[in-house]
Amino acid sequence: MAIRYLFTDWRRRRRAIRSYLRSRKAPAIPSGNENRDELPERPARALPKLPTRGERIRRITVWRKLRPLIRWHRRAPVGVVLGVYFGTLGLVSLLACLFFLLPFPQSKETLPPAPAGNGSVTLALGVSPRNALNQPASVPEATAILQQQADEAFRSGNFASAEKLYRQIFPKARLKALTGFHIFLCLLQQGKSAELKMMMEKIPSASIAKNPLCFYARAAVDLKAGRPEEAVAPLAAARSQFPEISLFYDEALREAGLPPPGH
Repeated sequence: MAIRYLFTDWRRRRRAIRSYLRSRKAPAIPSGNENRDELPERPARALPKLPTRGERIRRITVWRKLRPLIRWHRRAPVGVVLGVYFGTLGLVSLLACLFFLLPFPQSKETLPPAPAGNGSVTLALGVSPRNALNQPASVPEATAILQQQADEAFRSGNFASAEKLYRQIFPKARLKALTGFHIFLCLLQQGKSAELKMMMEKIPSASIAKNPLCFYARAAVDLKAGRPEEAVAPLAAARSQFPEISLFYDEALREAGLPPPGH
């Protein structure tokens, strides 16, 4: 906007100056009259004014703001003027590149340790045991009550009731893999082979396992079939890879009536 007013004012001034110079030129001397003092003099033409008072105030304000800059342009060498403008532009471009390209450091937040020692600890599917144990507990009160009832039914051998309760809390469980293992043991003890087979297909293989569920599921099947010697290898692999969480799975096997070898 300021450049527009400056350009308009400059153009009007040039037009007024040309009109003024044309008005000051003497007319041609008629033939036979050599006395220039007797020629009529044309009055000087006044500079044009802007149509409104607001435009005049804006022109005066813009001129006062830009007058120091224009004066500096006229007095400073061309190299200095170009150096100032290009140097400022380069500095702004450098700061913009640093702002958008350089990564900002992120603050590291430490998670509070989960409370240890209650029977409601479960391991989430697809989560490593160390990270799962370090997650904060956020189990609703109703889910905790159902968890306690399911554990009591499981320990007492009422696997049908325990299965129903474990299935109710499974979607809301903070850590799901151990709850899934309890459901697996309930199906195994009830002899539901079709559901057991479907569940086995959903358990990740040992090559991509992030928790000991696949090892203990295979060992539970061997223990149920009366092959404790074949259960030794998967149990040993699970305890070596997941030593922090395997004790909960061993406890689940014992509570289900399938004590692991050597325990």
